[in-house]
Amino acid sequence: MASVSHEMRTPLTAIQGQIDVLLKRPQTDSEVRESLERTSREVRRLVRMTNNLLLNVQLDSKPVLVLQEVNLKDLLEEIMREKYVLAEGPDLSLMASEDVMVSGDYDLLKQMVLNVVDNAIKFTPKGGRIKINLGQEEGWTVIEVSDSGEGISREHLPHVLEPFYRADTPRRFVGGAGLGLAIVNQVIELHGGKVHIESQEGIGTKVKMYLQVQPLHNWEGSHPAK
Repeated sequence: MASVSHEMRTPLTAIQGQIDVLLKRPQTDSEVRESLERTSREVRRLVRMTNNLLLNVQLDSKPVLVLQEVNLKDLLEEIMREKYVLAEGPDLSLMASEDVMVSGDYDLLKQMVLNVVDNAIKFTPKGGRIKINLGQEEGWTVIEVSDSGEGISREHLPHVLEPFYRADTPRRFVGGAGLGLAIVNQVIELHGGKVHIESQEGIGTKVKMYLQVQPLHNWEGSHPAK
């Protein structure tokens, strides 16, 4: 699985690069441009699926965490800059007034939040709201992503953190491998945290990611995840 996922990334990246070049050409007519934009969205979806497959295998193999002091406010602001343009339909906002420092693997923590935000964007219609909030709760640092999207049914909610789980509703997890939230769970557990999901159909979903507040000196460099 890891080898196949790795091999797929190179041609997909090349295809995306060629599409980007064609989209930048002023002589590209509107009909062709629309077709290229649709293709570009599908290629980006395939890239995300491939990256998630590769990351899932890596996380299952007990990876070595690259631990550092992470400013979660800076991390969330970086995600906002990357995702604001892509969130064409719903309104995307961030509430993070203070710096919050944790010890962890920056890249994995970023991917964890990206997976949740991507889900929120995918299932929140135009005119809806997506809010990212950074705060504290009972001794935990909490990253909360809430949306006013279609929500998850009660029967599927207990299973959405399971790898490759796909609900059989018309839209939920359509086009995905069912790994996005499973990776969120894997990353949070590797960091000694926990994740809690609340959702109601037709009202929206709230995902809360809890991280331990732990001084950096308690982590002595990188170490294998337990």
